[in-house]
Amino acid sequence: PTQGTEERNKKAKMIGKEHLAAACGTFCGACPAYLAKHSDDEQIRMKLQKKAASGPAKPLKGIPPSNWMDGLLCDGCLSGGSLAAHCQHCSIRKCAESKQADARCADCEELPCYRVTNLINMGRYLHRDEYLPNLKKMREMGVPKWVLYEEERWRCPKCGLPMRWYDAECVGCGGPRSERVF
Repeated sequence: PTQGTEERNKKAKMIGKEHLAAACGTFCGACPAYLAKHSDDEQIRMKLQKKAASGPAKPLKGIPPSNWMDGLLCDGCLSGGSLAAHCQHCSIRKCAESKQADARCADCEELPCYRVTNLINMGRYLHRDEYLPNLKKMREMGVPKWVLYEEERWRCPKCGLPMRWYDAECVGCGGPRSERVF
């Protein structure tokens, strides 16, 4: 394909995915609640639900209990659709929504504010340690490019299926997670 065609294809992939860039800097596309609702493959959705229903495993440092999002389904922080309860009531999302047209903290003058730092410190989960670096990348790359970057980063290196934040292996092929994620 020509360079113009490649560029159009890239732009087409970006359209409609900005909602995966949450106000706080989370990539919603790797969230268990988002993937449980939006996985393309019915078998993968069933595996995700079965894996979650198998009961909690002992949490490791920086990793929440395995059942922490059981039963939650979400369309993404800024989707305008259904949100998991913690996203509906999120003070970060509400603050960003009231201040900025794009409803993200990336360009907020107060960053890092107490809302973001309090959430980062709550539970000391690894995905939360990425909030500030992610917001910086959003600012530098622009949200559409950042979303594409994150989509690629959170795919199984073996089969290409999306992976959740704390999956050690792909639910589709059993392959190990990428070295590019925490």
